[in-house]
Amino acid sequence: LLIEQLPRQSTKFRTVPPYVMTGVYIQKLRSTREDVPKHIMQRLSENGRYYAQRVELSKAEEKKDAQHVHRYYQNEATAFYNKWLKD
Repeated sequence: LLIEQLPRQSTKFRTVPPYVMTGVYIQKLRSTREDVPKHIMQRLSENGRYYAQRVELSKAEEKKDAQHVHRYYQNEATAFYNKWLKD
């Protein structure tokens, strides 16, 4: 692992050095019988609906951020559908 120390930041009670860690993490890949593209599409859709509701319920200063996230999920869901689910 490569550990890079950033400049120290002072807090009210003590000095805490923030660290950024980067590197390769070993994973074991396993197969599954799930319909993974369908599962991913469901998650994208659920999150898109959640942020659509947030747009409606947000205050003016938060609405722009919620709209941005909602558009992100819409674009990702459309691209994912076109690549993996469209026949």
